Amino acid sequence: QIGLGSFYYFLPYALLSAAASFWIYRISWRKIRNLGFLLMVLGLVAATLATSFLWMCLGMVLVAAGAALLFPVCMTASALMENPSRIFAIRLTAEQMVPAVMLVSVTLLLGGVIQFKTLFLLMLAVVAGAALMSLGLPIVSHANESESAGHAAKVKYRPLIALVLNFAGYAALWAFFERVGAARHFDSGFIALWLSVALLTAGVGPLLAMALEVRFSGNWAGMLATLILVACMVLLAELESPGVYAVAVTIIPMAYGVSLVFLLSAVAASDVQGKTAALMPFGLAIGAAV
Repeated sequence: QIGLGSFYYFLPYALLSAAASFWIYRISWRKIRNLGFLLMVLGLVAATLATSFLWMCLGMVLVAAGAALLFPVCMTASALMENPSRIFAIRLTAEQMVPAVMLVSVTLLLGGVIQFKTLFLLMLAVVAGAALMSLGLPIVSHANESESAGHAAKVKYRPLIALVLNFAGYAALWAFFERVGAARHFDSGFIALWLSVALLTAGVGPLLAMALEVRFSGNWAGMLATLILVACMVLLAELESPGVYAVAVTIIPMAYGVSLVFLLSAVAASDVQGKTAALMPFGLAIGAAV
């Protein structure tokens, strides 16, 4: 059922976000914003009130459709700002910290027992807050399609492909962190503790990227972070002590957060129109699915 729930979410998300480069400049961003948040709210309400698994999945289809409209606008707006690396870093930190806080809240409120109705209501509150904070969204980017059409720069898709491969690798790592600990017979409480720490360090990584950008070029900082990540993977594979597990699970998400900021910036820099940036949500969804 978890697999099916993910499928019902990611299928509409992938389909809508795949077409983002075609509609990102043709429809008012405010109209997209209104429709996106409306779909998410309706989907979360439906999922909260659902009396069966199928109805819950249908609610998640609506949530996914809304998210697939909102995320490309977010990515494009970030990519077209004066300092996209800094904006991506701030955005990634928020993306990590909000679910981490929600997870801790659910754990404290329910003693570790996740009730879907409470979880969906918490998500609804976050979505409502995001809708209020996005009221200042411009009608459309200043770098509109007619303006950017004059640029002869060729769009480069290699950074986008690199982003897909990079995220696929990390998503696979994250999916099996818990299984690795369980296979080594670590206590479930110990595993849960360090997975929670990993959620927090994943949010620290983008902030570290902002600091590194001042001293190093993005390519060098991203490469260094990736090498550290790979070294931790080797240690995790070769050494089975709880201490190594804790250190690796702490450092890997932080190092990945650093490299991801510079990868997103590379995608943004590859296209002056910002249309490739609109495809980043689709790339991340494909990476996660792989």
